Amino acid sequence: MTQTPAPGRFRKLPVEIQAIRWTGLEADLPAARRFLGSHLVGTEQPYDREDHGDQVTLIVKTLHGSVPVEPGCYAAKGERDAWPVDAEQFAATYTPVSSPPADQTALRDRIAAAAKTLGELRGVADYLERRGTDHDDPGLTAAAELLRRVADETAATETQADTATLLELVRDFLDPDPCTFDHHGYCQAHGYLGGEPMSCPHGRAKELLAELEQPAAGARQDGAQP
Repeated sequence: MTQTPAPGRFRKLPVEIQAIRWTGLEADLPAARRFLGSHLVGTEQPYDREDHGDQVTLIVKTLHGSVPVEPGCYAAKGERDAWPVDAEQFAATYTPVSSPPADQTALRDRIAAAAKTLGELRGVADYLERRGTDHDDPGLTAAAELLRRVADETAATETQADTATLLELVRDFLDPDPCTFDHHGYCQAHGYLGGEPMSCPHGRAKELLAELEQPAAGARQDGAQP
């Protein structure tokens, strides 16, 4: 016997979008044009012109045709589409995306500083090598070689530490749920609608982590053997 389906509670999958609130002012039209690009068809007078005075309405191209974005409403866009959102609906549906966590920002700064330092070391090494060659001074040439070796060893150490930190961040941000693709090849589990069909950053990151952890696990087993 087939059971009667029972109602349940469901949560819409999180999907990140970009949006701009349209003021209706022609002075803000360049900003809206830069944001919407080819999605912006043109402008027209608002439907309730008496309430909006000299303000104008945006006309955006959606998957279902051209629709208006009235003053005060939001113009939103995703990977391939743009659409209007009423201000109240927008406030009830979307929240701002926070800036990158402090540890990510600190890591980027550290990598940039290390790259600059290593570049300067190699620059000095190149200078010493040229001077040694021009003046036939083996001491300068040896100093250049030593400095370049120090730069290479420092780069290897920094790379190992930064790679470990990056991998830990990737693990923290990964969604443990498996990818589920619709008939378009978009991942509905993680709300990813861009890139190649049947491909999702979460899935690719899990595969990469698995590949990187296999050699590490083998090395740990080898080290544990007497």
